Amino acid sequence: MKAFEQGYLAVSRNIIDHPIKWIFGWILVIALLLAGLLTHTKQFTEIQYHSGPYLYFTDDNADFQTLQQMESRYAPDTSLIFVFAPNEGDIFTTESLKAIEEITETAWTLPYVSRVDSISNFQHTKINGDTLSTDYLYTQAETLSNDDLQKIKHIALNEKALLRQTISTSGNVAAIIATVNIDEAQTQALEIMPLANEAADKLRLKYPGGKIMFLGDVPIAAATNTATLDTFTKTSPIAMTLVLICLIILLRNAYSIIVTQLVIVLSIGLAFCIFMLLGCMLSPISAGASPIILTLAVADCVHILVSYQQQCSLNKNKQEAMMESLRLNFSPIWLTSITTGIGFLMMNFAESPPFHDLGNAVFIGVMLGFCLSVSLLPAIMMLLPRPNYQFGNSQIRYMKNLAQFTIKQRKKLLWGMSITVALLISFIPMNRVNDILTEYFDESFDVRRALDFYVTNMGGLQRLQFVVPAQGVGGIAEPEYLKHLDKLIHWVEAQPKVSHARSFVDVVKRLNRSLHEGDQAYYSIPDNRELIAQYILLYELGLPFGLGLDTQVDMNKSETKLEIVFERIHSDEIVMLRNAINQWIRTNWPDYMQASATGMDSLFSDITFANVHSMIIGTIIALTLVSALLIVSLGSVRYGLLSLLPNLLPAAMTFGVWGIISGEVGLVVSIITCMTLGIIIDDTVHFLSKYVRAKREQNLNTEQAVTFAFETVGIALIATSIILVANFGVMGFSHYYPNAATGILTSMTITFALVIHFLFFVPLLLTIDAKR
Repeated sequence: MKAFEQGYLAVSRNIIDHPIKWIFGWILVIALLLAGLLTHTKQFTEIQYHSGPYLYFTDDNADFQTLQQMESRYAPDTSLIFVFAPNEGDIFTTESLKAIEEITETAWTLPYVSRVDSISNFQHTKINGDTLSTDYLYTQAETLSNDDLQKIKHIALNEKALLRQTISTSGNVAAIIATVNIDEAQTQALEIMPLANEAADKLRLKYPGGKIMFLGDVPIAAATNTATLDTFTKTSPIAMTLVLICLIILLRNAYSIIVTQLVIVLSIGLAFCIFMLLGCMLSPISAGASPIILTLAVADCVHILVSYQQQCSLNKNKQEAMMESLRLNFSPIWLTSITTGIGFLMMNFAESPPFHDLGNAVFIGVMLGFCLSVSLLPAIMMLLPRPNYQFGNSQIRYMKNLAQFTIKQRKKLLWGMSITVALLISFIPMNRVNDILTEYFDESFDVRRALDFYVTNMGGLQRLQFVVPAQGVGGIAEPEYLKHLDKLIHWVEAQPKVSHARSFVDVVKRLNRSLHEGDQAYYSIPDNRELIAQYILLYELGLPFGLGLDTQVDMNKSETKLEIVFERIHSDEIVMLRNAINQWIRTNWPDYMQASATGMDSLFSDITFANVHSMIIGTIIALTLVSALLIVSLGSVRYGLLSLLPNLLPAAMTFGVWGIISGEVGLVVSIITCMTLGIIIDDTVHFLSKYVRAKREQNLNTEQAVTFAFETVGIALIATSIILVANFGVMGFSHYYPNAATGILTSMTITFALVIHFLFFVPLLLTIDAKR
């Protein structure tokens, strides 16, 4: 380690003596990266938008493969849902039914639409003599009489296939469900939504008596893309502005501020150039790398520039001042960069690929920030005038007073902080695993307001799906098969949190009733396989284009798809219900019908639980590597092991507070400990390195070494913490939950880290090293 530091100091002398050479070297690196990017313009275009839920899963995920296999055998169910609700009364008026009819027709005109389901085109069956007739529930709503309206209302509110699917049980809300055939990245959502919004605006003007909202996969994908763009166009500029304000207050030197901003811009820009050249995927999660890289690059620059200005305050020329600043800060900056990089690389233990991309992007940015801050920054500063603003005695006095306070009150602080830490940590069990993709948006998004309205009035969108095999081709017509399905449906619909089930069984029951002149007593499964097969054939022959059974029945009639829809529930409740249903199936169904749950909500629940476990492993590995590095760099096993406390406790305290204010741990929240470990270790490394250097090089006692560390690095630690909290605090105001949660949790962790270091770790050092 010493040899490495000495080697850099020789290089730093070359940087200070030949700054122009190093500046041109970086210009060449930048030019090469830009040239590489320009040769991959097609790749750059393709990387822009990946906003579908599929991006959260790897191709080798067995459950994801099961979902893909199901989707390959059935018609797509990616949806764009028009939600229509009259301002007064129910939908069974001429105006409302006409609006629904026109929305249905409009939905068919949108690109990629392969099916539209609504109350207006519901395939109502009835018997005409000896013939089964299948037709729309109604057409030309403007011609309907009051008797017609009442008849339609009676049919709709008593038809299970419609209730909670295309109309609410009270009849005051209707859903027009357009099924779209788009790719897994759902990039076509950006093409569909502007056209849908334009059409909806015209319909709102034509039918002012009702409101139209959008819901489903397509609006969610479009909203996710908006959230991604907001990260770049709103969050990052605001964060840059806050950083600029903090730098002005701290450095009070225009040249230092400009150079710092340059390092920030280059760190982010070059990191994303490399990121894209490596073929990584840009998503709402990986886009969050930008503000993280920003803050970490600032920290490196601040440590060097604060020490540089402090040395200038001692009347050294700028060359000597910069050399001493680099001598004091190179090892801790190198260590913090490596340990920060380790923390973010451990995000590759996450189960979800976007977090791999986030960790890798930040790692690239951190290492670039380190290289730029120890080479380009000093080179440019050597070409600029010596700083006019110099640190006076006031800053040192503040730090000295803080040091004296911690020294004098060490016992009270140690006991008080220990109790506070223990109290906050005790709230960690209040957290529960929950991650609902559709709730990633707050109420500022139209799609979230539509979701809340839909769940309140229609039921829910969360669901489990089962592909249930029958015995051979045409086996779905077997009465035993259908009755087993029916038993499960009756059982599952009686469970708490279950809204309803959708199954081919309902079609068979409805056909049997229709062929017995609508007698409700015949809403049951016939006992004759040939009769059921005949029903199905007659029904399919009467279905219009785009409204076939391919969403529920496979081509060979050898299996059906069952969907169980829930009310708004948590991820852990989905897992519990899924396990209960799977157990019921194993107990009550014959071997040939055995099936397991799949679906996006099931996968998200599983991946969230798996992610928590994986990130615990990643955090343990990161802590082990970081501690080993600190032991080697500080030359002390004791200090290396002691560093575990100030690096673990802040995250533990944060999760305690999170248990009080939220209590929900999702994919994003589960990575916070591993992610923030790489950030808060900055405080530990810088303080301990100055403390140990004071003891070894200046032969100071423990209290003097603590005072020296406060005076040397205290201002920089406070300043970088303020900048970090301000920057991540901006993310906390994001309307997109993953970014907001990251901002809030990281800000809290950094704040707790500073408090722990100054008011707990320092008193602990004073106690342990009292006689040294």
